[in-house]
Amino acid sequence: MSEKILVALSWAGKIAAAPAAIATLRERGWEVVFNKTGGNLTEADLIETLPGVSAAIAGSDKFTAKALAAADNLKVISRVGVGFDAIDVPAATAKGIVVTTSPTQELFEAMAEQTIGSMIAVSRAICFSDRQLKNGKWTRSFAPSIFHQTLGIVGLGRIGKEVAKLARAFHMQILCFDVYHDDAFAKEWGITYVDLPELLREADYVTIHTPLTPETRGLINRERLRHMKPTAYLVNTSRGPVVDEEALYWALDNKVIAGAASDVFQKEPVEPHNPLLKLDNFVGTPHVGGLSLQATDSLFAQATKSVVDVLEGRKPYLVVNPEVYEKK
Repeated sequence: MSEKILVALSWAGKIAAAPAAIATLRERGWEVVFNKTGGNLTEADLIETLPGVSAAIAGSDKFTAKALAAADNLKVISRVGVGFDAIDVPAATAKGIVVTTSPTQELFEAMAEQTIGSMIAVSRAICFSDRQLKNGKWTRSFAPSIFHQTLGIVGLGRIGKEVAKLARAFHMQILCFDVYHDDAFAKEWGITYVDLPELLREADYVTIHTPLTPETRGLINRERLRHMKPTAYLVNTSRGPVVDEEALYWALDNKVIAGAASDVFQKEPVEPHNPLLKLDNFVGTPHVGGLSLQATDSLFAQATKSVVDVLEGRKPYLVVNPEVYEKK
């Protein structure tokens, strides 16, 4: 049976593993179509594109209920990555559409690397010093080292655990807040579970690794930022809405905390007039934490395999909505 596969990733052409993965689809006689907008597909884009599509290899495209209503043959949305907040999962489930993610070890390592890199960049003022130097200024700043400091990890999942492992190389003391405890891992790596207020009070660096849920939206707000040390730094590589951006700007502008770095924003692409971008004690990156060459290769290959599995009648590796199989 001929199937039509939508590759929604606008940057799929930059992935080394993509040609081989796409070839596996075409070898089965399936048609492959690509997102040519240069960005994420909007709800309107998907309403126009989804009719006739059997499977979508997706990034952060807006698979809303309204967009999914236009899908007349869609069987699977295979997410390249682990976050799926851009997909209306209940609406997909109601239509019998399988939603998958593609967690790979390479992704977890890339995200941990981005987190530690962001910590160092903001605390050692590397980006600020670079800008000063390129503007002809020899400005030498005195900045704290992350060695022997206390790290607070909010969310000790697969990415948080990789961050903890790297942090140990810097002889950091590690605190963690998570609703689920992995006591064996915590014991092995010398991690202490605490509640969120204590973590915020004690940590010199706070990194966030939670999914975006109704419970985590706005988790770091003005009140919680007040709990942090004035010498502390916040790093967010999870999802933008987990941190209240207005509260973060207030905290940075008023020196409530020393600095922050974020790979994610409430609105992406970030608006150029976002006030955070004007601050010298803020480091921002355009949601690139998982885009190491190794990670993108493994992610795309896994996402493609999930599409093949679903279309050939097999259950894929990681299904977000397993209840969809109970209806079949």
